[in-house]
Amino acid sequence: MKVLFLHGFSQNKHKFEIKTRGINTCFSDNDELVYLDGPIEVDSKDDQIFVNQPCSYMEPYPGNEDTSRSWWIYQSAERKEVSGFENTLLYIQHIVKTRGPFDGIVGFSQGAILASILASIFSRKDRGSIRFESQPPLKFAIIIGGGKPENSSLLHYLDQKINCKTLIIIGKWDTVVASERALLLSELFDNPQIIYHDGGHIVPLTPYIIQETSKFLKTLADDSKINLISKAENKQVHLYKSSF
Repeated sequence: MKVLFLHGFSQNKHKFEIKTRGINTCFSDNDELVYLDGPIEVDSKDDQIFVNQPCSYMEPYPGNEDTSRSWWIYQSAERKEVSGFENTLLYIQHIVKTRGPFDGIVGFSQGAILASILASIFSRKDRGSIRFESQPPLKFAIIIGGGKPENSSLLHYLDQKINCKTLIIIGKWDTVVASERALLLSELFDNPQIIYHDGGHIVPLTPYIIQETSKFLKTLADDSKINLISKAENKQVHLYKSSF
């Protein structure tokens, strides 16, 4: 299967690949893990965010393993206005066309919010002005350290229950995204599995989290086997009836 990985604010795909090295062991060698860089380059100095002009979504993104990136930025501390999000959706649309479709998604922090929004968009019949024609609903989402967004333009994409198997991982001592806000995000999903780790705003590497993630992914494989058996049984019944 093919899985999309989305890093957090002021990170990049190289750093996120290192941070998720524990969770990566839960996937098989046959799975394709696709890590993306956010289209906005950010530089944090003196608690201010300086933003370079986003690149065209059709062009390679310049930078190196130390470049800090984002999926969108807020124009003020009140977080009332978002900049760059539509460009990010166009970028994801391009990735879906050229490297998709995807079976699942893994996101951390800001990437977890984006993963939730994409899971919502992909599950809708009406997908808005930016279309993802070749992308079916996701089979699963893993949401790590994500909280319900406070901005109305982002919440617009989360106004319906998200129907895909979801594992939500929450840090008990997360001071960036409080557990209350993480639970508010979990309420947007249909019957998610929620697990906690004894850390802060991190991608946990503990044996417990890795074990639970493996179990979660195994249920997907088991469900696929059940669906295949069901289809085979239905086909046999159809053939049996056709013989009379």
